[in-house]
Amino acid sequence: MTSQHQNLIAIDPSLTCTGWAWFGNGALLTAGWIPTSPAMGSHLVRAHHIALNIGWSVSAGADFIFEAPQIYQTSRGAGDPNKIALGWLVIGAIGECGWVKRSETVFPAKWKGQVPKPVMFERIKRRLTDHEIGCCKDLDILKGPEAKCPGASSKAGNAMDAIGVGLWKLGRLG
Repeated sequence: MTSQHQNLIAIDPSLTCTGWAWFGNGALLTAGWIPTSPAMGSHLVRAHHIALNIGWSVSAGADFIFEAPQIYQTSRGAGDPNKIALGWLVIGAIGECGWVKRSETVFPAKWKGQVPKPVMFERIKRRLTDHEIGCCKDLDILKGPEAKCPGASSKAGNAMDAIGVGLWKLGRLG
C-alpha cells in the first residue's frame, strides 16, 4: 500500500450500480455511483456505459484498484455467481477503454476483513478529512450504508466501499 498515486480511481464494480472514488495526490476528490438498468440494453452495453462514465476523470491515465467480485459461501446468502460474473464484465469494460495505467484487484476480506458494513462505513467516514467529507456532502453515501443509488436497487454503499478500497490502497484505512 502506498500513497504515491497522482491519480487513483477505486471501483466497487456492479452492473446494477458501480461505486467509484477518485483520489488525487492521496486525497479524496469526489465519489459517486453509476446506476444502470436492463432498459439500457444488454449487459455489455451497460458495462460500456459504466466505463465511459468513469473515463471522464481519467484523460491522462490513472492507477485503478478494483474490489474483486467474490462468490461467498452459500451460508452467507450472498454472491450469486451470475451477478459476480457481471462485476468482472464491468472491470473488463473499464480496462479495455485505455485509461488504466496500472491496476490491481483486492478481495473484500483483504481490505476490510469481516467487519460488518455499518461498522466499516463509520470507520471509513472517520478516516476522511473535513475537506474530503465536504467533497461528498451532497451524496447520499454519507447518510448511511442503506442509502439507495438513485434509479437503482443497489445501495449507495457501493460508493462508500470504493472510498474504503481507495483509502486502503493509500494506506489510510489503518
